[in-house]
Amino acid sequence: MGEAVTVVNLRIPDGMKRKLESIAKETGVSQIEVVKSAVGEKLTINEFARTKLSTEIPGWVPEGKYVALVRGTVAAVGESVADVVSTALAKFPDDAILVARKGKPIKAVHYAFLAQAEMRCWKYVTVGEATLLFQPR
Repeated sequence: MGEAVTVVNLRIPDGMKRKLESIAKETGVSQIEVVKSAVGEKLTINEFARTKLSTEIPGWVPEGKYVALVRGTVAAVGESVADVVSTALAKFPDDAILVARKGKPIKAVHYAFLAQAEMRCWKYVTVGEATLLFQPR
């Protein structure tokens, strides 16, 4: 027997329904699959956000430096968010990345760009308090 399935009924505005239809048509899947995928992605983001609370910057990281943490370990230490994310992506292309700064807050991120030649999955990067989600093209 398969996994238990729950039916969820939801009402959405007509404009959102048209967008859902368009996305399903463009991607070649059903609207149900688009909704299930979106719910799964939202759950993954929330689960990741909860796990980041227990991650601490090690004492050996110099004051004021940026650090990229992957799976609870230091993947990179550097002078900027871009430096540490780039290094962490090279080492751990499929894992979520947490970026923090030792002893100083990180300014809010208002926009972000990711230049990656090949990406096989959704990528989660948390910079300070903001969780960013990158979608492959």
